[in-house]
Amino acid sequence: MDFKIITKHIPNSLTCANLVCGCIGIYFAAHDSVIFASWCIVFSCLFDFLDGFAARLFKSYSLMGKELDSLADMVSFGVLPAYILFSIFSSQILENKEFLQFLFLIMPICAALRLAKFNIDTRQAQHFIGLPTPAVALFVISIGFSVFKQNNFFSHIYQNPYFLLVISLVLSALMVLNINLFSLKLNSLKFKEIWHLLLILFIGILLFFIFGSGGLPILLPFYLLLSKIVFKNFKE
Repeated sequence: MDFKIITKHIPNSLTCANLVCGCIGIYFAAHDSVIFASWCIVFSCLFDFLDGFAARLFKSYSLMGKELDSLADMVSFGVLPAYILFSIFSSQILENKEFLQFLFLIMPICAALRLAKFNIDTRQAQHFIGLPTPAVALFVISIGFSVFKQNNFFSHIYQNPYFLLVISLVLSALMVLNINLFSLKLNSLKFKEIWHLLLILFIGILLFFIFGSGGLPILLPFYLLLSKIVFKNFKE
């Protein structure tokens, strides 16, 4: 069998693994297993990284692979994070909860708009315009892991139903706004080109060691502020 034929399908297979993890995560979230649903996002992020790495390694780019990647990301980083927040929200006591819970539908809608825009926007080759969906997913699972550890300071904040509603709307808005954000991909080893990546990594590690997973959502404002410094202004 031709080796090139095999390698051609490796990236799409990894993308499908991302999609499978997202679907399994939705199952766990629907059964109030937030911690397992959060771990599914971790594995989805891993497969999402590996499919791009494999595509570059084997030079097996394709339009089908690009579209398939967006569809998988829509499930794993759009629907699943919204479902995790919805699951935490549903466990709280709140008036008009039945009506307010539909606000979480805004997240996957904005994720779909973000992904569709990314596929046709040639300006995003070196940086992002709008918060990328994997970043949204990682933000949400840091909340999920923190809620699972009931004895930490952040778990009480992250379980507040009003906080969950507000953060879901904020994340939704950040995905579709014309905000310039630097890419988190390592494309160079020159310090002057990656200093911002090293700084955001250092801050993330520092927050994790001080506050645990509950401190990681604090990384988002640093990411936005640092991007503003890098690009001088948010809007093009």
